[in-house]
Amino acid sequence: MQAEALSDADLRGTRAVYGLLGDSNFAAEAAHVQGFEPFRDLAPGKVVEFLFRIGLELVAPRSKVFSMDQTGELAWEAHVALSRGLALAEAWPGAFLETLAIMKERAAGTPGFGLRQSVGPVERWLDRLPPGSGTAIREACAEFRSLVTAQKKKSVQRMESVSKQAENAE
Repeated sequence: MQAEALSDADLRGTRAVYGLLGDSNFAAEAAHVQGFEPFRDLAPGKVVEFLFRIGLELVAPRSKVFSMDQTGELAWEAHVALSRGLALAEAWPGAFLETLAIMKERAAGTPGFGLRQSVGPVERWLDRLPPGSGTAIREACAEFRSLVTAQKKKSVQRMESVSKQAENAE
């Protein structure tokens, strides 16, 4: 039985990873990816790790956000995760901010789970990088936190305004 051929779109991430891991047949793909804003100051291995971690969030979210835990059963989707992670990096920072919002929204139904738990795992991963690495990813995480905080403030202000209107109507 022959395996079904993968599309070029599904193979893009895998090709990039081969190049990032040193396969000279895919050096052009690796060079192209390392030019993307979030990867300019990351070592090739960390680019691969980020692509896989964020790609899994898009393909098969797990209970542990941005984690490499519970990935064994998802190995058959690794090529898709890598390609989705690559597409996210190409549409930086908008696609990353949208993904963080999805992660936060997905977690909203879990008691005690919020902003810190959704963006926190990404920030903890960044904290383990060498100094000066992951700058664009750090900046995008900070921007996301700022956007969420501003949104919360607006929401509180609206609630206070509605409350005052109700008091004045009485």
